[in-house]
Amino acid sequence: MNERHRVALLLLLSLTLVWSLVAFGTVEKVPTDSIRNKSTKQVLTTPESHIGDRVIVDGTVASTDPIVVRLRESSVQEMTVTGIDRRKLAVGNRVYVIGTLTGPSRIAGDSVMVQKPWEKTAMHMGSFVGGLLVLGQVRRHWRFSWRERALVPRTDDSARDGEDG
Repeated sequence: MNERHRVALLLLLSLTLVWSLVAFGTVEKVPTDSIRNKSTKQVLTTPESHIGDRVIVDGTVASTDPIVVRLRESSVQEMTVTGIDRRKLAVGNRVYVIGTLTGPSRIAGDSVMVQKPWEKTAMHMGSFVGGLLVLGQVRRHWRFSWRERALVPRTDDSARDGEDG
C-alpha cells in the first residue's frame, strides 16, 4: 500500500468516526436558545441588567432548604434557586442551574445538572489508570531504536541485541 492510499484510508476512517459520533448522539447539536443564555461571569458583573434573562450559573450547593448555590466565579455571591427538586441535591454538590434570573440573587430554575464531589476524582483516576495501561502496552510491544530515532515494534531479538531502550 503506497502513501497516497494510506492517507486516503486515514481520511475515510476519520470522516467515518466523526459521522458516527454525530449520528449516534455522542455529539449533540447545540440548541439555538442556549447560545443566548448568560453565563455566571456575566450575571455576577451586573445582575440587575439580566433580570428576566435566561441564565446558566454554576457553583456549589451551600444549602438545600432553601436551595442556595455559592457561585463558582465568586466565593461570596450566592443565588437562591426555586423550581428545582431539592431531593436531587446535597450540600457540597457542584451544580449547573439553567433558568430565568428573577432578581439580583434569585433564579427560577428550569433544570439542574448535579456533579457529586467524588465524580471528578473518579474520572481522573480512571483516566490515570487507563494511561498506565496504555503505557504498559506500548512498553511491552514497542521499543525505542536509537539508530532510527523512532518507536519500532519489539522483536524477540531486540532485547538480546542490547538496543532495548
